[in-house]
Amino acid sequence: MSLAVIVVAICAGLAMLGFRGRITTVGIDLGTTFSVVGINKNGNIIIIEDKQGHRIFPSIVSYRENGDIAVGYDAYSYLSKDPQNTIYNAKRFIGRSLEEEQVRNYANDHPFNVVESTTTSNYSKVGFEIKLPNKEAVVVSPEQIGTEVLKFLLKITGEYLGHNQVNKAVIAVPAKFDSQQRQATGEAYRKAGLKVMRVIEEPTAAAVAYKLHKKSNVHHILVYDFGGGTLDVSLLYVAKGSVQVYATDGDETLGGSDLDVCMYNFLKQQIEESSGQLILHDLIHFSHHMKHPIDEYCIMPAIHTKAEQVKKSLTYDDNVNFSCIVPQTEEVITIVVNRQKDFEEQCSDLFDRSLLPVTRLLENLEMRVEEIDEIVLVGGSTRIPFVKNQLKNYFGKELNDHIDPDVTVAYGAASILD
Repeated sequence: MSLAVIVVAICAGLAMLGFRGRITTVGIDLGTTFSVVGINKNGNIIIIEDKQGHRIFPSIVSYRENGDIAVGYDAYSYLSKDPQNTIYNAKRFIGRSLEEEQVRNYANDHPFNVVESTTTSNYSKVGFEIKLPNKEAVVVSPEQIGTEVLKFLLKITGEYLGHNQVNKAVIAVPAKFDSQQRQATGEAYRKAGLKVMRVIEEPTAAAVAYKLHKKSNVHHILVYDFGGGTLDVSLLYVAKGSVQVYATDGDETLGGSDLDVCMYNFLKQQIEESSGQLILHDLIHFSHHMKHPIDEYCIMPAIHTKAEQVKKSLTYDDNVNFSCIVPQTEEVITIVVNRQKDFEEQCSDLFDRSLLPVTRLLENLEMRVEEIDEIVLVGGSTRIPFVKNQLKNYFGKELNDHIDPDVTVAYGAASILD
């Protein structure tokens, strides 16, 4: 028997056992606040973890004085240490221009310098100015930020798979993205060395993750995506196994970060009333007698970080303890935060807004809630009990939420690889 015949026979045998060879294609959700990558291993969807066990990674890129580029959690600490050169929320700017009023509003909400740029990108007319000590200022495009995040995702994927030959991707993009934004997103993938095999809209990916397109008697699916930066609501129509985004609504100025700010404002008020001292931006005037780590003091950056942690803890606990040290007096302030009284009631205006896009979408389509067959939850903010209960009560049915809402879109994108 010739060697060629033996090789063919072995390959046929491996194929019968489900072996598909070396994985070179991934499914990716390049998100506004977090990004996720998944693979399809013989029909099993695996969301890639790093060595620390993280499955979602901040879409943050920080440019360092020594020429290094920090990405993900490595870049997170620079949000407070070097905010001018640490870029986040780049997805809000991709494929857009400063001529748009909404983009100018976004720019004003960020500490880094957003500038008009026509030379760094074929698609985005806006960029981020990086000013490092002893170096000439440069402008990087939203695509370049996306590329750095994608390179990081490829790095951890290569570490998991044991090879660096991943060169293709199924990608998910927001349903509301126009042609310019989609092309700009594709450019980010190409610069990262990835060939885009298929583009799937994020709400469609979420429905596919739950295999709802294969479920009988399902025609209308509502995907509720409440992430860190935005709230997107999409109505999908299913016919003969095909899923199409039929209509969308949302709130681009409402996300989990707004709930963080709400909780921060509550904690700040409680600390100032209890201590009689104003919250400081930093510890410059007290650094000479600091007895504790900086993040234990009642200063703005530390409280903001802990406010997010308190919000997340209230998902699972009715009460959460918050403590910090007043730098002016070294007094320890402890606050017991109650989920209903101190979170849901204090942030009630935001929770009220979170249901408005659903109501508006159905009213515009002249649809009744009874016509919605399935509801899919996406985004970390959908873990919040109040949000879940609000949707359950509104639709009067159970929700599709057993897949981690932070990874649902990447899970669905990876499912397309099957």
